[in-house]
Amino acid sequence: MQENQLTKTLQTYGLICHTVAFDELETALQNRIRIAGSNDFENCYLSLIANGGNGFWQALRSSSTKPVKEQKHPVDEFSLKIAKKIIKHSGLEQTAQILYPGEHTVPLMELGKLSGWSMSSPLGLGLHPEFGPWLAYRALIKTDKPLQVITNKTDKSFDPSVCLSCVSTPCVNACPADAVELGETFSIKRCADYRITEKTTCERQCHARNACPVGTEHRYSEEQQAYHMERALMALVAWSSKTGGFN
Repeated sequence: MQENQLTKTLQTYGLICHTVAFDELETALQNRIRIAGSNDFENCYLSLIANGGNGFWQALRSSSTKPVKEQKHPVDEFSLKIAKKIIKHSGLEQTAQILYPGEHTVPLMELGKLSGWSMSSPLGLGLHPEFGPWLAYRALIKTDKPLQVITNKTDKSFDPSVCLSCVSTPCVNACPADAVELGETFSIKRCADYRITEKTTCERQCHARNACPVGTEHRYSEEQQAYHMERALMALVAWSSKTGGFN
């Protein structure tokens, strides 16, 4: 795929892309990826695609006259549409494989860290040096040739101490569930326990995520936050009912 065509497509949909050679990944990560694909991975390339900020959501809304919240799987379906478009323009349709979205689980966060897109944070989310917590993985494409020029360089500009030694700790103070603690692992249990109660104030937004000072200009719109949070809450309620709660 011509580099300028890929860049244009990514910009149109508010996306970023990072391509790596599978053979250069650590063995443990290679083995995890093999589980997700049915084809041989040797001498192939993986292209991780993510949305940074709210451009992807705006493109998604414009892609259909039907409201996003009334569609069954709008985000995955739109991501697949874009991934297929990228593959078509690359001329690699005969050999390309979309690993995500798909039926299998792929180690997106590990690949995101290798790309320089993500560092751990008290929020339980990866933190991007530019977009902060407002980044989400949308597709992983396997090809026999790289979709873009591989530089083997990652963005090292974001010092983890900027997050972990944050003096004001706005994310910690903003979480009503006390699920966020500096230097500690994000407590999914506390978050879930609070979110499925009637007193929750997190039904349509994550207060801690909104409080993060990194990438505030890329913050999701209220509509986008509400969509993702409401879907996540539905999954938590269903899981809690099936397992008998979190206590």
